[in-house]
Amino acid sequence: MAVHENSATARALPAGAVLGESDLTTATLPPDTVPDDVLTDPVGSVLAGPVARGEPVTAVRVVGQDLASDGLVGTGRVAVPVRLPDAGAVDLLAVGDRIDVVATDPQAGSSDTVAAGVPVLALPGAAADAGGGAGPLGQPGGRLVVLAVEETDVHNLATAGAATFLTYVWSR
Repeated sequence: MAVHENSATARALPAGAVLGESDLTTATLPPDTVPDDVLTDPVGSVLAGPVARGEPVTAVRVVGQDLASDGLVGTGRVAVPVRLPDAGAVDLLAVGDRIDVVATDPQAGSSDTVAAGVPVLALPGAAADAGGGAGPLGQPGGRLVVLAVEETDVHNLATAGAATFLTYVWSR
């Protein structure tokens, strides 16, 4: 029987880990069990979620556009990283949650939904790794969330992220 060698994780790793040489090993699998989207060189990729030891590294396990093809999203959506300023609120999210992103303008005293019913694709890093300096309104640096948004919402979401305080509510 022929076998196929591919990159797999050498140990369990958390979401947000940047894959280095020491994080990877070679796994030998029968050709009919090798995932279709296994990466040939995942070094430098950021994990979208936690992985188990020995797991082949595939395109949908790392942060990037292929993450939007994992079945959580429909057509016409793209994967977009969004920095939410409240890292503690992000800690309450889980991959697969559907949320409405709400932008609040404290000067105008108004809030608007800028993306509705969007799936959470990845929660790279942890609150302790948030960093990023102060947000546009002096709020803490927050934490990144990768969302699957309608292509038509990308501009409004980017504008809101630069000019307002973003938060979320779980949607149905």
